[in-house]
Amino acid sequence: ESFEGGVGTWTQASGDDGDWRPFTGSTPSPNTGPSSANDGSDYIYTEASTNGTPMEIGSNATAILEGPCFDFTGASAATFTFDYHSWGADTGSIALQVAEFEGIWKTEWSISGVNNNAWVPTSVDLSSYAGSTVLLRFVGTTGGGFASDMALDNLNMAVTPAVACSGTTRTWNGSNWSPAGVPGANDPIIIDGPYNTGTDGDLTVCSVVINTGNTMTIAAGGFLSVDNEITVDGSLIIEHTGSLVQTDNDASVTNNGTINVNITTPVLQTRDFMVMGSPMSADTREGVYNSAFLVLEHTPANFIPHPLVPAGGTNFADDNGDFWTQFATGPINIGEGYIVRPQSSYTDPANTTYNFTHSQGTLNNGNVNRTIVYNGAASNPDGTPNVLSNPYASPISADDLINGNSLINEVYFWEHLTPPSSTIPGANGYNFSMDDISMYNLSGGTEAANDPGISTRPNGIISTGQGFGIKAFGAGTVTFTNDMRRTSGNNTLRNSETTDMDRLWLRVTSTEYELRGNTMIAFSELGTQGIDPGYDSERVATFISLFSHLEDGSHQLGIQTREAFNEETKISLGFASQVDINTEYEITLEDIEGVNLSDATVYLFDNELNITTNLNEQGYVFRSNKGAFAQRFTLSFEREVLNIDENVLVDAILYPNPTRDILNVKVPAGVAIQQINIYDINGRNVKALRLEGEESYQLDLSALESSVYFMEISTNNGRLTKRIVRL
Repeated sequence: ESFEGGVGTWTQASGDDGDWRPFTGSTPSPNTGPSSANDGSDYIYTEASTNGTPMEIGSNATAILEGPCFDFTGASAATFTFDYHSWGADTGSIALQVAEFEGIWKTEWSISGVNNNAWVPTSVDLSSYAGSTVLLRFVGTTGGGFASDMALDNLNMAVTPAVACSGTTRTWNGSNWSPAGVPGANDPIIIDGPYNTGTDGDLTVCSVVINTGNTMTIAAGGFLSVDNEITVDGSLIIEHTGSLVQTDNDASVTNNGTINVNITTPVLQTRDFMVMGSPMSADTREGVYNSAFLVLEHTPANFIPHPLVPAGGTNFADDNGDFWTQFATGPINIGEGYIVRPQSSYTDPANTTYNFTHSQGTLNNGNVNRTIVYNGAASNPDGTPNVLSNPYASPISADDLINGNSLINEVYFWEHLTPPSSTIPGANGYNFSMDDISMYNLSGGTEAANDPGISTRPNGIISTGQGFGIKAFGAGTVTFTNDMRRTSGNNTLRNSETTDMDRLWLRVTSTEYELRGNTMIAFSELGTQGIDPGYDSERVATFISLFSHLEDGSHQLGIQTREAFNEETKISLGFASQVDINTEYEITLEDIEGVNLSDATVYLFDNELNITTNLNEQGYVFRSNKGAFAQRFTLSFEREVLNIDENVLVDAILYPNPTRDILNVKVPAGVAIQQINIYDINGRNVKALRLEGEESYQLDLSALESSVYFMEISTNNGRLTKRIVRL
C-alpha cells in the first residue's frame, strides 16, 4: 500500500483526535514533514499545525490508522515492512500495534522523538503470530509544536506459507510400513497398529497421526522427532526418559485421545523432595500430584536471604518461610518449578522411587515464556531466586537456555543427598542444606558440596519435568524454545559432557565435620580476566567454600572461566567456613581435563604460611577459624615443554633448593644454557639472564624476597620450568 489516491484498504479510526492525511509533495509547515513520497507520488502524514482544516490534528494529538484483517493461519512466518519519516523540532511518536483479539493491542514497534529529514525503511517480524488472524494499526502522536509532521509510505506484508510434508505418507499396521520402507524426515506417518520405539525403532518424521484404538509408545531412552503436527486419536505413551521433540514452533499437538508422559523420581529418602514441573498444557496439582502429601509454590517477591547464611555467596535460604507456600489446588503454570513431596507423609520409608503421569491437556510446544521477578539489590545482593522447569516432553540443553536468555547466568539443581536438620540455618525447625545444590554454567558444572563421590556434577542436560533454580539480577522474561530440545540424554545421570575445554575442579574437605566445598576453573578462548556472563558464577554459600577471585581480588566465584590456558596464569583463591572452631581442612585436585592442562602441574601456594604444594601429587592440609578469607591461596601452573629428549633436561640439578642466597644450576653434558628467567608467584619476571651456552651457572638470589619462585631454563635442547624457594 503506497496510498496513491487515498488510504486504500486501511481506515481512519474513530474516537481519536484526527486522521492521517494523504498528500503529495512537501507538507505545508516549514522544517517538518517529508518533501515528497518515498514510493510513487503519494504518502500519508499527520499535520501538527492547527489552521482549522479537518485533516489537521494539532500538537499533542493522536491519529490512528487501522489496517485490514491479516490471515496468518496458513503461514510459518510473516514480515511487515514500511517507510517512516519523522522530522521536526517537536517530533512525537509512531507505534505499530497488533491485536489477535478485539481491543487487545500489543505494541510491536515504536519510535519517539526521532528528528531525521529522511525516509527510514523499517522491518517488523510478525512470525510469532503465525497461525493466527490479526489486525494492525499505526498510532501517531504529535509533539508539542507545529514542527511535528510524521509520515508513512510503502507498506508491505510478506507471508511465508507453512510447508506441507513433501514426502510419502506411510502407515504402520502393527508390524510393517505401507508403502514399505522406514519413514524419513519429510514423510507423514499414520499409526494404525501398536508401535513401540524400543522394538520398532526411533523415528524422525514430518507429521504423525495415531488412529483411534491404537497406541504409540516412546520407550525409555527412545525418541520421536516430528517437524509438524501430531494428532492423537488413540494413545501416545512417553515412558520415563523417552523423548518427543517437535521442531516447528507453530505445529500443534491435538489430543483427541490419551497422552501420558511418565516420570519416575530418583530414590528419595524420608522427608526428601523433588523440584518438578509439567510437560503438559493443562496439568493441575490435584491431577498429577494427587498422591503427594505436600506441594509448594514459590513467590520470588517475598524472598529475603536468611541472616545466618553469610552474604557473598548464592543463597536460597529464606528469612521467614514465605518464599515457599503450600499449593493445595489449581493449574500448574507451564515452565514453573514446584517443590513436590511425593510421599504420603513425612514418615514414609526411605530408599523409595515414585511414579507420576502427566496427562491433562496436550504436550507443550513452541516458545514458553516465564516472567522473572527481581526484588532489588538492597534486599538481595546475591540475586533473587526464581524456580523454573523444563516445559517439554524431551530434554533441553542448559547451554542453549543460558545462551538464549540474558537473565540466566547459570542454573542450580537440587540433589538428593542429606536429610534436613535443625542445625542448618533457615526459617523452619528443620532445614535443607545448600550443600546439596549443584551448579552449571557455559563452562561446565560443579557437583553439590555434599556429594560423597556419586558424582552430582551437572552434564548440561535438563530432563523432562526437571525443576531448577536461577538467580535473577533484573526483571524480565525467560523463554524456552524448540531449538533447546534434544532427543537424547533425558535422564538425571551426571556424565560429563564431551568438551575440548581445559578445566580443573578443586575440593576442600573437613573430615572431622564431614563437610565439603568445591570450585571449578576453566580456560577458554571465550573467557577473559573479567566477569563473563554465562561463564563466571558466584559461589554457593555452603558451610565451607573454596572460591576464586578476579585478578583485582574482587568476587567470590564458584566457577571462573579465564582466557585460553597459559602456564604463566596465576589465580587467586579464597576460603570461607561457617564452622565455629579452628579445625583442619584439606584442599585436593578433584579432577582435571583438557589437552593443555593434561601435562601441567598444578601448584597451590598458601599466601599466609608461604607453603607450596604440588596438587597433582598430594592434597594440602591447613587449619582455619570461622570466617571468609579472601586471597588466602594462589593457584599456579608449571608445564614442561621439551623439543628433543625429555629425559635430558629431567636430569637438570638446582641446589641448594630451598636456598638463602646462592643457587647452582647444572644441566647434563652436551646441553647449553641459553637463558634463565625467574618469575614470582604472580607471574612477574623478577630476574632475566642471557648466557653464552654454559653447562652450569651460579645465581645470587639475595636481592629477592623470601618466597616461592619459578625458574625457566632455556637450552639448546628445550625448555624446563622448576620451582625454587628463597628462604
